[in-house]
Amino acid sequence: MTGPGTQPLLSVDGLSLRFKGVTAVDDVSFDVHAGEIFAVIGPNGAGKTSVFNCISGVYRPTFGAVRFDGRDITGMRPHKVAASGVVRTFQNVEVFPTMTVVENLLLGRYHQMRSGLISGAIWMGRAVNEEIAHRRRVEEIIDFLEIQPIRSHQVGSLPHGLQKRVELGRALAMEPRILLLDEPVAGMNQEETEDMVRFVLDVNAELGVTVVIVEHDMGVVMDISSRICVLDFGRVVSIGEPSVVANDPAVIEAYLSSAADRS
Repeated sequence: MTGPGTQPLLSVDGLSLRFKGVTAVDDVSFDVHAGEIFAVIGPNGAGKTSVFNCISGVYRPTFGAVRFDGRDITGMRPHKVAASGVVRTFQNVEVFPTMTVVENLLLGRYHQMRSGLISGAIWMGRAVNEEIAHRRRVEEIIDFLEIQPIRSHQVGSLPHGLQKRVELGRALAMEPRILLLDEPVAGMNQEETEDMVRFVLDVNAELGVTVVIVEHDMGVVMDISSRICVLDFGRVVSIGEPSVVANDPAVIEAYLSSAADRS
C-alpha cells in the first residue's frame, strides 16, 4: 500500500546545495512511496543530478535532510548509502570496460560478501558457498535482463544500449530497495529505449523495487511515472501525476523559458 497515509520510503526535506555562492539546489522537498516510479525532471541545469548526488552521498547538502525508510542518511558516504538499499546508476555509463558482463555484475555483490580473508584466499568452506550463491544471483539477473548471449563479453566491446543494461544489472546485483536512475535512456536509439523502459517497468513490478528516475525523454517520463517532480533553477515548481504536471502553467513556463534561452 502506498499513498499519503503511509510513511514515505524516501523523504527529501528542505534540501539545499551551494558551491561558493552558487545555489544548485534550493529548498527541495518531496516524498517517494514504496512501489512508485517517481520522476525528477526539469530543463538543463535545473539541479536534477545534484539532487541525486545529495541522496546518494556523492555531495553533502548545505541544508536539509534525506531520510530512507525513516532513517536519516544525510551526508552518509556513498558505499554506506548503497549498502542501506539506495542504489544508483549514472548519466554516463560507469562500467569496467575490460571486465566481462559477469565480472561487472559480481562487483555489485561485493558489499554482501562475508567470508574472511583466509577462507577467501584459499577458497574453502564459507567462501565457496558464498561464491556459488552470488554467482547464482548474477545468473538470475542475466536471465532477467536477457543478456545471456553477451555474458562472457568484455563490456567495453558492447553497444551503448547494452552497456547501460549491464550497469542496470550491476545495480540490481546490489539488491536495492530504491533505485535512482540518472537518464537511463540517454544516447539510445528507439529500440534500445523501448527495451530499457520495459526493463525499468519489470524491475518495479516484478522485483518490487521503487524507482526514482531523472530523464529528459518526456515521452518515457509521462508513460511510466506515477508522479513527477519538476525542478527549475534548483527549486520545485510542481509535483503531481503526469497529467497534472503536463498542464501546469509553471512547468510550461519553465520549459518555454529554457528553450528561449537556448535559441
